[in-house]
Amino acid sequence: MKNDSSSLHYYNCFCPKMILWYNEALKELNLKPKKKKFINTDYCIFPKRFYGYCSSLSNDKKYKYTFIGSLKVDHLTSINRSWIIDFINNKFNNDCYLQFTDKKTKENYVEKGLFDFTLKTNGFVPKEVKKNKRNYLDTNYYKKINQSQFTLCPAGDSFYSMRFLEAIMCHSIPIVLSYDETFRSKKESLLGYKYYLASEEHIFRQDWIDENYRIFINNHTFKNNKINNMQNDGDYNKIMNKNKNNKKKINNKKNNKKKNIIRKKNIIKKHKSSRVIKKSIKANDTNINNDELVESEIILHNIAKKINKINNIITKKPKRKNKKSNMFKLIRKTNNIRMNIIRKNNRKK
Repeated sequence: MKNDSSSLHYYNCFCPKMILWYNEALKELNLKPKKKKFINTDYCIFPKRFYGYCSSLSNDKKYKYTFIGSLKVDHLTSINRSWIIDFINNKFNNDCYLQFTDKKTKENYVEKGLFDFTLKTNGFVPKEVKKNKRNYLDTNYYKKINQSQFTLCPAGDSFYSMRFLEAIMCHSIPIVLSYDETFRSKKESLLGYKYYLASEEHIFRQDWIDENYRIFINNHTFKNNKINNMQNDGDYNKIMNKNKNNKKKINNKKNNKKKNIIRKKNIIKKHKSSRVIKKSIKANDTNINNDELVESEIILHNIAKKINKINNIITKKPKRKNKKSNMFKLIRKTNNIRMNIIRKNNRKK
């Protein structure tokens, strides 16, 4: 059980299952759930539904070694868990329990002995279901771990596995290949859990189980009001301040958009006089001079320019070649009115 601190690496993210567990633990305290980026990921948090169920089970040990989980669900998992095959072949007997749960492993699978229940019972594989259903409580899984003295806890698709903490929650001593498989974050690596390496001699110790469970409850649940300490953390406060600043920026953008829309409406209202000019220039009006026509065209042309500028500022869309702007539409209308008046005057002459 040596701690090789020279080659430490950490995985501070939360997988989808951990996020569901964390938010469920908050709901149990009547607190609002949080988004992924606002969650403190120093410690993985288990909801009361899980550790409460495991504490209600009896601690009578029926099995010596247990492994329930996937083996070939993905490439990394198959590599990280390859060592358990030799361990099972050498040390598992009728006093042990084995169950591979993923579909790929079950294809053309041959049972290893009476202790092998791979083809006899179905297990839960989180990666084979949707992300929002990965917080399922597999009662058979936790019962069997609770009934075993030691639980194999190989790494999964990363250098650690949640099975390490689940074994401790179920009062079983975890067995790993190396020290790197016993923690997820820097703070978790300092907790001092008791475990065995696969190459060591395995002796059952109740004092290790009690000590591990005490550390687990204090750090991986909200049972002892750990949520208050996490909210006082400096990193948590920084994240919350960033969230407030982002909300302010979003509100400012919305307000600016509203102001631009109001500004556009006001300018259009000011230039409603253009409609009066259009109405006054009709085909029936014969008393209109050419000077008046020219003035009306200039006014309409300037109004159209202003409206187009406002539209470009608000929408910020490139002009399309196929669609003509409002300015050209207004000019065409004035030209049509002007030509109709000139034709009528020519007919009278």
